[in-house]
Amino acid sequence: MQPVRGIQQDANGTYYNVSGIRLAIDGMKTEDTEGTTSGIWNAILGWQLPPAEDYIIRPEEKNKHGYSDLHAFQYKVQANQPTRQCHFLITQCKRRNAEGQESVWRTGREELGKYFRSVKTKSHGHRMYGIVAVGRKVEFVEFDRQTNNLQDIPIPIKSCKKTIRHAERGKRFWIDRDCEQVQAFLNYIKDRH
Repeated sequence: MQPVRGIQQDANGTYYNVSGIRLAIDGMKTEDTEGTTSGIWNAILGWQLPPAEDYIIRPEEKNKHGYSDLHAFQYKVQANQPTRQCHFLITQCKRRNAEGQESVWRTGREELGKYFRSVKTKSHGHRMYGIVAVGRKVEFVEFDRQTNNLQDIPIPIKSCKKTIRHAERGKRFWIDRDCEQVQAFLNYIKDRH
């Protein structure tokens, strides 16, 4: 049974309006590996978090619990102090044919939790966010440094009807059809880290 998908949202002003990203997403096949998902998210994050704004996306970043698929940080220049790397986003990617497997989503969240706990001092007090990307679907979380746990991000987002509503806690979005909502989460993370 095919998962239910909504209507196509307006791609203008989103990563899905970038031709290379759109071609990669639309060309994704069921048998594609985790590398395909990682490549698409590397492109999306590179567009959202450009090096010209002091962002860097590191693939396969080592931490004491393993390797995060994509790890984003921003250089923070401070007067009379060394430049800091403020780590704020970890993305865990999984293969497309696992989109409907709850165990894969759970594993992605567990990996994020372990990796956040091992790098939280590198955030220098900044908020830390996570993305679990399984093929063409995605969910967003925030790391709560008080409890050392992940929490869903219930932010006001724009729907395809241009109304403001809160995202359902723990909702998963299609990266093609729900591009406005996914972009709203990406903007939220960039603005608040």
